[in-house]
Amino acid sequence: MDELRFDAPIGSLAIGHRDNGLMILKDLGAHGLRLQLEVKTPAAAEAGRVLILETALYAPYGDGHRGRLGAAAVTLAFRPDCVERPHLHYSLTSAQLRALEEHRLGDLRLEVTAQRATRARHGMGLTPAAAILG
Repeated sequence: MDELRFDAPIGSLAIGHRDNGLMILKDLGAHGLRLQLEVKTPAAAEAGRVLILETALYAPYGDGHRGRLGAAAVTLAFRPDCVERPHLHYSLTSAQLRALEEHRLGDLRLEVTAQRATRARHGMGLTPAAAILG
């Protein structure tokens, strides 16, 4: 699991993917990739709000570069010391899916990056978290 760190008194939350939590679904004129994550919130007294998690989906190339395939965001309840299992949905065109199939070597490898996690407060703005992914 990777870690997202909020300023005190929130602390860190853990984020990772679920085993067998990836599906490619046929949509109207395209395909959808559905990914289930596990998000463990800290035991913080500041909980009780919502957490907005913004992610990006990438396909790595053999030369170290990666191509961006899409983005998704999900809103979670920010409950103390709880595990949430949200589903992220990325829309892929048929051309993207065909290119992934043609350029893969062995198993298909995709990367998801948590770009930003923000915690909404009493109708005020959003407080961003620094992402420490590794």
